[in-house]
Amino acid sequence: MKKTIGSKIFAIAIGLVLLMAVATIISTYHLNRVNSQIKLVSTYYLPLDQHMGEVRAYGLYEIIQFDRLSREKPKILFENSPAQAQQLLKEIGGCEKNSRSDLMRKVREKFSDIVQRQRIVFELMELCGSEELESASRLVEQALADPQIRNDPDQNVKFSQLKQEIADIPGARKILHETLLIYFTEMAGGNDRSVEVARQQVDRDWLFLGKQINDVTVSRLHPYSLEIAAKASELERQALVLSLGMTAVASILGLLFAALLTRNLVRPVRELLVGTKAIEQGDLDIRIKVSSADEIATLATSFNHMVGGLKQKEAITETFGQYVDPRIVKGLIEDQQFSQKGEKRIMTVFFSDLEGFTAISEKFSAEGVVRLLNHYFTLMSDSIRQSNGIIDKYIGDAIMAFWGPPFTNADEHPKLACLAALEQMKLLRQFETQLPDLLGVRRDLPSLNMRIGISTGDVIVGSIGSAVAKSYTVIGDNVNLASRLESANKNYGTNILICGEAWKMVKDTIECREIDLIRVSGKTQPIRIFEVMEKKGNLNATMAELKNRFETGLAAYRASRWDEAKQQFERCIELNPQEKAAITFLSRITSFRTQPPGNDWDGIWNFTEK
Repeated sequence: MKKTIGSKIFAIAIGLVLLMAVATIISTYHLNRVNSQIKLVSTYYLPLDQHMGEVRAYGLYEIIQFDRLSREKPKILFENSPAQAQQLLKEIGGCEKNSRSDLMRKVREKFSDIVQRQRIVFELMELCGSEELESASRLVEQALADPQIRNDPDQNVKFSQLKQEIADIPGARKILHETLLIYFTEMAGGNDRSVEVARQQVDRDWLFLGKQINDVTVSRLHPYSLEIAAKASELERQALVLSLGMTAVASILGLLFAALLTRNLVRPVRELLVGTKAIEQGDLDIRIKVSSADEIATLATSFNHMVGGLKQKEAITETFGQYVDPRIVKGLIEDQQFSQKGEKRIMTVFFSDLEGFTAISEKFSAEGVVRLLNHYFTLMSDSIRQSNGIIDKYIGDAIMAFWGPPFTNADEHPKLACLAALEQMKLLRQFETQLPDLLGVRRDLPSLNMRIGISTGDVIVGSIGSAVAKSYTVIGDNVNLASRLESANKNYGTNILICGEAWKMVKDTIECREIDLIRVSGKTQPIRIFEVMEKKGNLNATMAELKNRFETGLAAYRASRWDEAKQQFERCIELNPQEKAAITFLSRITSFRTQPPGNDWDGIWNFTEK
């Protein structure tokens, strides 16, 4: 019996639907298995690793307070400190609601005696570490009660091992804590020999505790997480292969169906075939005209909807592939505010560079250097983003960023850049303490220093790049000037240099000192440069005097009053033996005494190198 086109299409559609239903069921099964593995990692392993990391961190802070107390050599033990620490935690809502910096600040506010304050912090670190261990233990108990883990013998054994190893840690922490208390007691009333014996025991107990924590994290949690990740990846691969296979089968069936019905289909079907070939060639502007009211018309309408969806997805994919920062993506997609032509704006450009990184990369292993650089970029990038800056690019170990409208107000971007730079210098000192863990060595560690250049002025900003890959970036002389200022730090021993335009906008909020009047390579106009020292009002008395002495010496230097300038710069070196800027000017004065500058000397120092 001869079948109608509608019945044939219906029969084929039923077959394809059943095929896709089977594929969906099988894919869903595989995806559920993947999700179960992801659940293990996200619900248990990663939180457990975080808890154990916090236990280690609190232990380190406890040892730090122990060292500080050791240096104070207290004569009073403050036996009521444990009770006071517990009371403070009760008042502020516990460790989880307060960061370590919050705890430190609240202790400083409540206790004025430095030794008592350090002892309270010591006890708080012990209590908070215990809380984290209890959280880890509860999480393991929760995991063992989870039906997924209970029905998986392998996972059940792993979590049972974790439970036992975590249960051993509180005892080691208690022993360490008691040893520390013995040390304090011996320091208050014992002799030097008993203090040394107690100190040696502290070191042994701390090493033992660290080993127990490492056994849980490095020997258990990390390998378990990697194992689950590998299993999830394999399951995902199987699901992908299955989906591709089912899609291939469905495509073959569709082509066979089209080949069998081509001779009997009317013009709309021929247009569908032409449209399908056009899509295969990448033409998403094709549309099928609907001129009938049968099944083919419905198919043509669905085809047009499909093409519209593909075109929209392609546009979104292209757009998202051109931008990185979420604010740029939001502005492009939602607000349509970023011009493709480029605009001239006053913005602040930032360049930073890690001094001596090439020597570091040659001295240590590739794995350690990559780990160091990734962690360094994480710390420094957070400071920029938290101050509303846009990271433009990473160049080796250097960072380029910029601030300005529409991401910040027009009058605050230099200040935000300076605050980010000051925060980065503080983070660099913290970063140095982490070098042993990052590089895997304890001796011959490098001394890190960072140079930063900040320039405010006209730049051209816009979407720049090829037709397939773009970057929202800034270009112009002020971008080059920021790079030159970063390099100029080497000549003055400074860390953060800004141009005069930036200084005019931050001088009421940032402590700066004028360093020099220079002409950088590539520019004819001289610029005043300033060193960013501290937030306004935070400069200590020594640095405040150094700032005033230096600027007085600078004025005398520009007036060719060499003796007065020399006296002021020498005083700067007395205040800070590391004051390289004053040394630089003393060297110039010595040279000018031998070969005086001409009568038309304007005090400008020319840099010929970039």
